[in-house]
Amino acid sequence: MQKLKVAAVSTRNWIGQPERSIENMTGWGRKAAEQGAELIVFPELCVNGYMLSTHAWDVAEPVPGPSVDKLIGVAGELGAILCFGIVERDADVAYNTQLLVSGSGIIGKQRKIHMPGHEYLYWRGGFEVETFDIGKARVGITICYDSLFAELTRTLYFKGAELLIMPFAYNTCHRSKFMEEDLSALSYRVACYSNGFYGIVVNNAGARKKTRWETKATRFPGWAGVIDPDGKLVAFTRQKGTGEAMVVADLDPKKIAKKRSNIYFVPRCLRPEMYTTVWDSDQTGLL
Repeated sequence: MQKLKVAAVSTRNWIGQPERSIENMTGWGRKAAEQGAELIVFPELCVNGYMLSTHAWDVAEPVPGPSVDKLIGVAGELGAILCFGIVERDADVAYNTQLLVSGSGIIGKQRKIHMPGHEYLYWRGGFEVETFDIGKARVGITICYDSLFAELTRTLYFKGAELLIMPFAYNTCHRSKFMEEDLSALSYRVACYSNGFYGIVVNNAGARKKTRWETKATRFPGWAGVIDPDGKLVAFTRQKGTGEAMVVADLDPKKIAKKRSNIYFVPRCLRPEMYTTVWDSDQTGLL
């Protein structure tokens, strides 16, 4: 990894209004680029809007497609890499997908793998765990619920990830002390600590009233932040309310090297021969 300046931007999302979302993302992207951000991260499903509704299929888009092409253009204008979420349509199936793009095109995409119970009705889980080379770092992505699975974050470590991007559509009720008080948030910090990652967390912001798309109102607290390889907060949104917010931070590769060279670094001490495996050796079923 090389020195890298990143921005985590908690934006509002509008259901089925990608043009409005992209215009808003562009405005925040310009602010981040003015502060020197080279990687700008936006929330889960920020382009088409996060909703638990069968209408998710109606707003899904192909990748590449109109919104992705526009955001590739934005990345080129800003001279930065963008990471954002979209409802992807592929072969008549919808996926919850996070993309990395530069002005030259798509760097990579990660489909959400683990679905909390209510999401199974609206999009399918992905089947691949990838890391992506963005030039100054190798990146892994865990989308919302994915971030709670230690098996996944450890797999990304073994695949070479140095930076873990964790986008969310998490309707927690608070934000200022979220990273210190919420057990889920503590697990995100532990993922960085136990794998020697930098981590970027970014959630949707704002409240939406009940609409024809959704049968009830939705509220997102709008937190965003950066975690270092020791699990400590480098930066985090502390503003009151649920409005949009941004943090910008510098990532120092020396911190990763120091963490991973420590004799107590967890992966250094793994004993895989001692652990019960989930699948048998020929992958025919559960043990």
